[in-house]
Amino acid sequence: MIYKRLWDAFSPEELMVTCIYTRRGGIDICPVRVSHDHLLPRALVNVDQLSKRLLRQ
Repeated sequence: MIYKRLWDAFSPEELMVTCIYTRRGGIDICPVRVSHDHLLPRALVNVDQLSKRLLRQ
């Protein structure tokens, strides 16, 4: 909803919206929405980096 409102209000060429939440119990929920694939954070695309991050928790 935030992504859509920003897109409609400003009509940017590129847009990335992400929220970082840490729930009790250590399970992260990090929704990301991007207008182009190259905007995705590497940690969310690369399985090795994501696994290291999860193991650290």
